[in-house]
Amino acid sequence: MEYEAQDALIFLESIQEKGIQEIEIDKWNQLQEKLVKSKIQIKITQHNYILYTQDGVILKSELILDNSKKLEIVTNIDQIKYFQWTGEYGQNNRKHGKWIVTWNMEVLKDVGGYYDNGLKQGLWKEPIKNFWSKAQIYERGLYYNNQRFGTWNFIQDNKRIGGGQYNNQGKKNGKWIELNDRYYNLSQITYKGEYKNDNKVGEWKCYLNYEKYQLIGGGIYHQVQEGSIKTGRWIELSDGFSFGSQITLQGHYNNGKKVGRWNYYWNDNNITKLMQNY
Repeated sequence: MEYEAQDALIFLESIQEKGIQEIEIDKWNQLQEKLVKSKIQIKITQHNYILYTQDGVILKSELILDNSKKLEIVTNIDQIKYFQWTGEYGQNNRKHGKWIVTWNMEVLKDVGGYYDNGLKQGLWKEPIKNFWSKAQIYERGLYYNNQRFGTWNFIQDNKRIGGGQYNNQGKKNGKWIELNDRYYNLSQITYKGEYKNDNKVGEWKCYLNYEKYQLIGGGIYHQVQEGSIKTGRWIELSDGFSFGSQITLQGHYNNGKKVGRWNYYWNDNNITKLMQNY
């Protein structure tokens, strides 16, 4: 299925009230050659630092300077260890001027952009949300007063692998090629379809390998008052889908909910084999 990432925007007040909070992150398992889930702890100190720790070891310590009520929590171990935005703050602790990115203490060439009193302006090249050593992919496009507009592209190895258009309200509109939330070298999953005011509508197709575009799944989104919901027959990906573990689920949705029997299938050299059902 399309991977639903853990909400990485967490209210500061929530963390401060609970003290230490445990979250799940992605971690590369070298023996299994796949991403696995691991647990770490986060907390906000009395001096307004956010600490990422695991087994008592501090992985990252970052000072919170802006006045945002929401804080983006990093959910990949590589990014926690090696990724850092660097720049200056102006009045009221708002980001100002050019901001750049370092990875493992080395500056990433031509990555970043400019702030004007805390608002992103002009051309930006940003690492994707789940940027890490096996997913060095960027988003490139324009901001006006912190809002995206016009064409934005996903870039990997200086090639466009996806993207689409934002309208004047900063909402996705028209044809898009999206990346799976856990897209990386061994799981190059993209989705092709249409947006209307940030809502997926009509048929969306799921592909493996952006260079060959092998169709492996998809289904229909039905527009409703609150947005859109899945309907009818769908082929979705298993949570651990990768080149070496191509497992899909097939079944039906009714009013956005799974109904009836869903079958698991394994793709073996382009031959789909039934594994089990539920």
